[in-house]
Amino acid sequence: MKRITKFILIFLLALYQYVSYAHDAHMLEEPETVFISAVFDSQGVLWRASTKDGFVWVDKSTDLGKTFTKPVKVNSEQQNIANNNEERPKIATDAQGNAYLTWTQNLKTLYASYVWFARSLDGGQSFEKPYIVHQNREDLTH
Repeated sequence: MKRITKFILIFLLALYQYVSYAHDAHMLEEPETVFISAVFDSQGVLWRASTKDGFVWVDKSTDLGKTFTKPVKVNSEQQNIANNNEERPKIATDAQGNAYLTWTQNLKTLYASYVWFARSLDGGQSFEKPYIVHQNREDLTH
């Protein structure tokens, strides 16, 4: 049952990323303004995902955002990450304190992108190696 739930969650995150990406605001360069995704987990911990210098970062707060933990870098290689309005990393958590992330990497071809996924199974202390969620590697919108 847990595998099915995780699969559904991953699928929904990827689908949401795809739907939010399919609009005309695609940019080839990361904007100066930083857009952050945030979510409260079942314990009331505030998680947030953001980008800086081509990396996805995650931190969390147990005091409603007054203070945050030291950010954890999710991807080890710099990317041209979409970061505007709906085109920003998405974060979700489960009841066990695991975190799930998706984000879009803009490619050189206009409107072309890869959708990435990563997860943390240790409460956000580290993240597994990210991977592209689709098999098609053509320069097109995913």
